Amino acid sequence: MRNATGIVAGVVSSTLFLAPSAAQADTLEIRLVLNCAPGLERFSLKQGKNDHTLCVSPDILIGDANVVSVETVRHPDRVDGVLVTYDREAQARMAKTTREHIMGQLGVIVNGMMVMAPVVATPILGRGVEIAIPDDKVRNDFVARFQKGAAPI
Repeated sequence: MRNATGIVAGVVSSTLFLAPSAAQADTLEIRLVLNCAPGLERFSLKQGKNDHTLCVSPDILIGDANVVSVETVRHPDRVDGVLVTYDREAQARMAKTTREHIMGQLGVIVNGMMVMAPVVATPILGRGVEIAIPDDKVRNDFVARFQKGAAPI
């Protein structure tokens, strides 16, 4: 399945970029970024030379338990990555949330660290997103980790 819908800051794309050091982590969560308020979980995100504090909804749109499959995707003209396919529950949450929050941000949280917060350019209606991971070893480790514990369709 290569029918991934994507999000990335500022442009319509089918790719999320994941920091190589974060790809070997134990958990993956995608959550809606909200205006910071008491009770919301806060994360630090480094963008270029700047650190930003972002807060996220307690609701997990995609988590480890929702992952159905992860496969390597190769591109001759851009960074290779992985296609993360998720279950229908996560698809419904992603579709509803991204329809309601165009130009909002999604926090990609790996092992308790926010690694990116892309802007929702279009509703994410499909059952997969592509995450660009430039490092071959990190990409292979990421795929292997999820192949061991993917959820059923």
